[in-house]
Amino acid sequence: MAGFGPEGSYGSYGSYGSYGSYGSYGSYGSYGSYGSYGSYGDGYGDPFVTGALISNRDGIVGPWNQPDAAPPELAEEDPEHLRLWSTPVRQGLYQFEMFSRLNFSFADGTARAWHLETQQHGPNPPGADYLPLMQMTRPGDDQFLAQLVYLDSYAALRPDRGAEILAQISVAMPFWRSIPFIAPERTKWTIDLIFAAYALANFVEMRFKHALACRRPIEYSPQVQPIIPTPLHGTLPSGHATESFTAATVLSRLLQHAGGTYGTGEWPLMLMRQASRIAVNRTVAGVHFPVDSAAGAALGLTLGDYLVKRCLGQNEDYNAVGFDGTEFVDPAAEVDDDFYWTEFVGFDSNGHVEQKFDGRAADFLSHTTQSLNGAQQSGILTWLWRNAVEEWT
Repeated sequence: MAGFGPEGSYGSYGSYGSYGSYGSYGSYGSYGSYGSYGSYGDGYGDPFVTGALISNRDGIVGPWNQPDAAPPELAEEDPEHLRLWSTPVRQGLYQFEMFSRLNFSFADGTARAWHLETQQHGPNPPGADYLPLMQMTRPGDDQFLAQLVYLDSYAALRPDRGAEILAQISVAMPFWRSIPFIAPERTKWTIDLIFAAYALANFVEMRFKHALACRRPIEYSPQVQPIIPTPLHGTLPSGHATESFTAATVLSRLLQHAGGTYGTGEWPLMLMRQASRIAVNRTVAGVHFPVDSAAGAALGLTLGDYLVKRCLGQNEDYNAVGFDGTEFVDPAAEVDDDFYWTEFVGFDSNGHVEQKFDGRAADFLSHTTQSLNGAQQSGILTWLWRNAVEEWT
């Protein structure tokens, strides 16, 4: 997976390089120290500064004067307070809003993720319905074996792709920010949205990985010899593919909603190409089969579309998608069953990204249309989306 989890602990969720105060995003459980976020370089936490603050207070406070009035109360359940909270707190709120509407099941060899649609009525317990979101069936061993030939072929690209592979082990933020102009000082809420998308992708992909329990390429042949450590979880779906296509979809739709030159033409095309390259690099590295990337692309495009529709806070339709791994690979047929992102992604007449379900994709993808009740969507996610869009207008 990319960044916060494939290797185990959400990595340096925010290896974001020197992305200012976003630091290393700690270890995602406790959010670590969130890099240097919080100190802002002001010296808090330095024992010398602490001692100086103690003596300074003693020197300037004087006799205690009880205040006559409290500061104005903050409004309750107001998304505007997100401006006041720390980054880890905001991310925790986004994740609650996303994760609390998800469920998972496994039956008859098929793993399924569900969206929980609620009908809230004041203080009473909400009514609930589960709507399909994603279902996935794994390939068989003979199909994984047939895909080993691609790992051998892709290994020839390792000298050219080695630097990319290492740089993309964690969250690939430097690669996203190389396309649209993303920087903490100017796109704070866009960055929040990207990390929320990564969190959603990781949360869902790991549940599918656990249920489907597919072995890694290294377990099929001693000649694979990956150039990076093989992650300690199942191979399908690819986490890097899932997260990258989720992020690319959300970014593309964000720029589209902002309007202007960002939302059409080369921008969404470059984002999708970037998602594909990140996914394919995992096969080059020797840790994923092409079918893993195919499953991850299908899941990531679905989650990206779903997250955007939840953020819009309106009556929106989303695609509930099925991926059948047994139909993606046909060992008996002389067909090219490598991963090609263009089999999953299309562009409408305005240059906007859309999921494809025709052509070869019709062999292994299925979909139905599901409807969200805008009145019951998240005010927090809607607020985040609105403020992210404003950064690009």
